[in-house]
Amino acid sequence: MTLRRKGFATSLNWNLLKVFHQIVLANGITAASVLLSRKQSTISHQLKQLEDELGARLCLRGPSGFKLTDEGQALFEYCECIQTKIDEVPNKLNNLAEEIHGQLKLQTISNLVIQRFDQILLSYNRQYPFVELDISIVPWEGISKAVLRNQTDIGIAPVSVQFSDLRYDFLFSEVHRLYCSKEHHLFGQVITDFTQITNEPFVITGNDEPEQITKFRLKHGLGHRLAGISSHLEEAKRLTLIGAGICFLPEGFTVNEVKDGLLWPLTEVIKDLTLDIFIISHPQTPESLIRQYFIKEVIRTSTE
Repeated sequence: MTLRRKGFATSLNWNLLKVFHQIVLANGITAASVLLSRKQSTISHQLKQLEDELGARLCLRGPSGFKLTDEGQALFEYCECIQTKIDEVPNKLNNLAEEIHGQLKLQTISNLVIQRFDQILLSYNRQYPFVELDISIVPWEGISKAVLRNQTDIGIAPVSVQFSDLRYDFLFSEVHRLYCSKEHHLFGQVITDFTQITNEPFVITGNDEPEQITKFRLKHGLGHRLAGISSHLEEAKRLTLIGAGICFLPEGFTVNEVKDGLLWPLTEVIKDLTLDIFIISHPQTPESLIRQYFIKEVIRTSTE
């Protein structure tokens, strides 16, 4: 038997293989028609179609009964292999987590203190233990663009403008407050009139300062006198702790220092200083199970 054309698997009606397989298992067309709940004439026609596709006789029928040709026996063995593979599909899918290998790239702003995000990472790691989590800390402004350009799989950041091509899943609201050290002359006070502190030395977080914080600071004339600048929150907090100046910092990032009396929040919770943080992904990129399952975990935790 010589198969003539390329792309045979694409053009073949795979249902004909199923019919042929049943014919062989039933040891004839008559019994196969009962198993498949089809007319004998339909089964005979489909067998003829398959033989025409292959250009070979697959079985012999006559007074001596039903018998496979050599070509028919070879095709039956192929059909057995196909059925075995298909039977394995449900189990393969159920255990897919154990077989997913690769890397999930995440870009996030620094020092996120949020239990839900930790739970997402923990649950994802337990379900897909062979996926490597590659987490980079970058300024918030470039994270959405990195996701849009497929330079990273997932972004975690506040956003000033939402791109229509991207997906934004709300993670949490991050409260920022103005802090001073225990050595600072404002320690213990609560500031409501910001004109009182326009001349105070400020520590700012440079390129990593969220736009919302920048707008608030400039609106109230704060930060014209710089005591220090760092794009890393740890260093901005360090400068604040030594009393170099006052600084806007995330509330969750200062819990221990406030508890120990090393830092003092000079402001109450202010809406304009509360940032919505999103998990950002790109639905239009080629499908990736690694990314897809991470988003499923994000959605699952949002409903709990």
